[in-house]
Amino acid sequence: MILVSFIAVLALVETALLITGRVVAGGLAPDPAEPGAIEADSLIACFGASFVQGIGSSAPEQSFPAQLELMLNQRHPDCAVRVLNEGLAGYNSSDIFRHMEARLAEYPRMPDLILVLGFNNNTWNLHRCSALVQGYAELPGDKRWLDHLGRTRIGRFVLLMRLGDVPFGRQLAEIDESTWHDIQGPSPQEILNPKRRADREFLHAWLLNDMRSMSELAEAVGSSVAFSMPTNSYMNGLVRECAFELGLNLYDTPGDEALWLFYGWISSDGWHPNDRGYSVYAAHIVDSIEALGPTAILQCPGEGAKQPLRLID
Repeated sequence: MILVSFIAVLALVETALLITGRVVAGGLAPDPAEPGAIEADSLIACFGASFVQGIGSSAPEQSFPAQLELMLNQRHPDCAVRVLNEGLAGYNSSDIFRHMEARLAEYPRMPDLILVLGFNNNTWNLHRCSALVQGYAELPGDKRWLDHLGRTRIGRFVLLMRLGDVPFGRQLAEIDESTWHDIQGPSPQEILNPKRRADREFLHAWLLNDMRSMSELAEAVGSSVAFSMPTNSYMNGLVRECAFELGLNLYDTPGDEALWLFYGWISSDGWHPNDRGYSVYAAHIVDSIEALGPTAILQCPGEGAKQPLRLID
């Protein structure tokens, strides 16, 4: 009887998390573009997780994609730019790829630029991980519990609630943790510690495959693609490595975590940007697009001189 009651409680919690997740996500993210509703000279689609969706902002119009659209239109008044928000909180790189594949099939026109920003959730969320589904990489033995726990919403909720000590994250830190966001390769500790090296190799193989898949999908539909990342993610070193190996456009982070904390650009949750932080990031992406390309994104007929950017107060 106790077992039956326990199972019933778990089923109720699972259902409640499903409903709550849909309600919360629906309230935070702008409505997706409907087929036939996209009219712009240049179209940018932003895919990712909570950083793209806008967690930490006060309203959807303060999210990173919304501010990016506003700034690009300020900077290029003769070029109508539309930026679509395709971010969904909690998504790992495999989730992002599947979402990208499904959404692009619904677009009435393909984006001029696909911007992918995220991958921090790979440190804890193995939901339909391509490495495990396709079998091209083996999960380290002491982390297999993650795969089982992450198969349910309850399990993923439990994992999410302990992000301060993410299962893979600490294994990727440099010897000097004050510079963990500047990971350039395996540290001596990782080389000497088989568990750390196995964690890193698994994450590297997984991310490399998914970034390659996203790049190939973008090429297949005739879109340019660029990648970026949050300022304070344990995955940033691997994102840099994979982008370099694949020869992909990468817009690096605007400053380190200490800078963001000093200027108060982090929201009350301690990780996501606030409105000002998303404004800073949007301005950084505008500068990156203009400086590093793809330059064709903003080459519109009759475009006048660039206007200065106006960040929010």
